[in-house]
Amino acid sequence: MEPQILMIGRKIEVLNILKEELKVFHRKVTIATGRDEIMEILENNPPDFVVIGAGLPDDQRISMENFIQKLKPDLPVFPIERSESTCPFDMIGFTNRMAVEWKAGKAQ
Repeated sequence: MEPQILMIGRKIEVLNILKEELKVFHRKVTIATGRDEIMEILENNPPDFVVIGAGLPDDQRISMENFIQKLKPDLPVFPIERSESTCPFDMIGFTNRMAVEWKAGKAQ
């Protein structure tokens, strides 16, 4: 069973590319860049977990995580770690790792 993943980032164009690339791994990804989209997704098609990209400034990442936790306190939210070499490609591996960990947790 594949988890439903909500991926949040700064640029919709980049998120669309990442979503396409994650299809290779059969990931079920919904993407969003703003609070209105996120609220609608959480209400109508709730994900199993959320990944927040490194492209958002720290204050926006923290604000987004707090916003999600207020709406869905039990929903796991995973902000990708940022470094000087972080790039959009890193989100693919990070999201895949979170999906595998989610599936392993369900198998126990």
